[in-house]
Parts: sequence; C-alpha cells; structure tokens
Amino acid sequence: MDGIKLLMSLCEKYPDIPVIFGHLGGSNWMEVIKFAKEHENIYLDLSAAFASIATKMALGKIFPGY
Repeated sequence: MDGIKLLMSLCEKYPDIPVIFGHLGGSNWMEVIKFAKEHENIYLDLSAAFASIATKMALGKIFPGY
C-alpha cells in the first residue's frame, strides 16, 4: 500500500497529469477505486483485476449506475 499511497499523493499534487493504476491496485483495489472516483486524472487498468467484483465496481466509475 505504500507505493499506492505515494502515487495517490502525486496524483493530488499534479492533477493535470494522467496516472494509470496498474492491475486495479492489486489487493488494494477498493481504496484505488474510491480514490479514482474522486480524481479525474486517474485511469484504472482492468487487464488483471484482483477479483471480478473489482472490475464491476471500477466500471461504475466510468458508467455511473452500472
């Protein structure tokens, strides 16, 4: 989680720079999705999501109500 927290702080410090969170944040996917919903410069890599529910929740960020 330390690396993810570092990325999150950089995303907040530099809001104009797009950042991709690989593998949906791994086992920290819940925190990453919550953070992504609050920041427009975050992109989520769904190619190797930790759990199928994680992918569904991430899609809710892109398509509200999904």
